[in-house]
Amino acid sequence: MDPSISEQVEQQEREGKALFAPVSELLGQVEQRMYQLLYSSDSLVEEVSTHHLRSGGKRVRPALVLLTGSLGGAVDQVREKLLNAAAAVELIHMATLVHDDIVDESGLRRGVPTVNARWDDQIGVLSGDYLFARAFTTLARTGDNRLVQIMADVVTEMSIGEIKQLSQAYGPQTEEDYLDRVFRKTACFISQSCLLGGVVSNLDEEAQEALSDYGYSIGVSYQLIDDILDFVGTEEQFGKPVGSDVQAGLYTLPLLYALDSSSRKEELQALISRRDITAADMNLIMELVRDSGGIEYSYTRAAEYGRRAKEALQGFEPSPARRALLGLVDFIQLRSF
Repeated sequence: MDPSISEQVEQQEREGKALFAPVSELLGQVEQRMYQLLYSSDSLVEEVSTHHLRSGGKRVRPALVLLTGSLGGAVDQVREKLLNAAAAVELIHMATLVHDDIVDESGLRRGVPTVNARWDDQIGVLSGDYLFARAFTTLARTGDNRLVQIMADVVTEMSIGEIKQLSQAYGPQTEEDYLDRVFRKTACFISQSCLLGGVVSNLDEEAQEALSDYGYSIGVSYQLIDDILDFVGTEEQFGKPVGSDVQAGLYTLPLLYALDSSSRKEELQALISRRDITAADMNLIMELVRDSGGIEYSYTRAAEYGRRAKEALQGFEPSPARRALLGLVDFIQLRSF
């Protein structure tokens, strides 16, 4: 990686971690809790289940549980329940990544061999199932059935989203289809992670709804920025081949806008309809999307969701957690990879 790009990546990672400073101690405890939950007397089971845990990660979802759970100011009263909820959320996230890697036939994640690559698909499927089981056992042990129901609904929505995405590939797709995919695959999980913190800390119904809306809004905004970067970033910056969604027959907002507004939309449609898009084809697709105004339109939509996220936090008292949640909105909007 180019040194300047590497420095930018490290800088943004530091800025991201700094946002979670108000709950850094709790996040460390969540990390320990996950290792405890995945302990097994069978060495292979433990090695497989902790494989991606050992490789690290941003821990965004557990951080959101902890930050939203801190807004009421009485963390000590619900600390154990909050730690278990945050740990369970990350285990569910890890399980979905393990299964995604199998579906996508991915060999690496964060520079580390995936479970399916390190072992095989069968062990990958079963290890994902194991992570799900440990997560829901942990939620059940809190004694709060609503936490179990919330996360069960999240897994349901994500599964539906994956199935719909596979069925839509290379077919006609609309902005409505796209936003539905974003909700099911990304925003729903983030929204309900925020809700979980409010439920655990016994915030009132209005506050819980506000946190759910905040999470939904940053989830959509995050995915919009992610999809913009697929057209304007580089493989070195982004950590994966640019244009990968187009190659997979998935049409994101910048491309959908171009298909509707470009003066060369027939040419663009013909290009993306090919199952064997060449590098030259991809360069032309990206040029047509950029020239259509699709990037600017998508940034505008992302900013709208960012404003909605900030508005959702207006009813909460000033606190380090609230400042962190507001700062996260800006961080998502400004990230470049």
